[in-house]
Amino acid sequence: MRQEQILGKGVIDSEARVLGYVSGIEFDPASWRTTHICVTLTDDAVEGLGYSKPRFFGSVSVNIPVEAVRIMSDVVSLNKNTKELAELVQRRP
Repeated sequence: MRQEQILGKGVIDSEARVLGYVSGIEFDPASWRTTHICVTLTDDAVEGLGYSKPRFFGSVSVNIPVEAVRIMSDVVSLNKNTKELAELVQRRP
């Protein structure tokens, strides 16, 4: 898939909880591989992953390793639940 086809897709965990939507990808130029998908989280997912909501405007985005992706179709379905993801994700600055 091309990046344009992935951007904006919804992301759900293994228990069908909506986490957010794909806002980008991380690419390793040395290996020519996509390493992470960047996900902008919903307010519920922010709390579920243990982060604080922004005070005013803004959002929380995290990098999820591509190994956690089960399938990409109309949505991106992950093979981890929210608790398991909390240990894997990297918060984006």
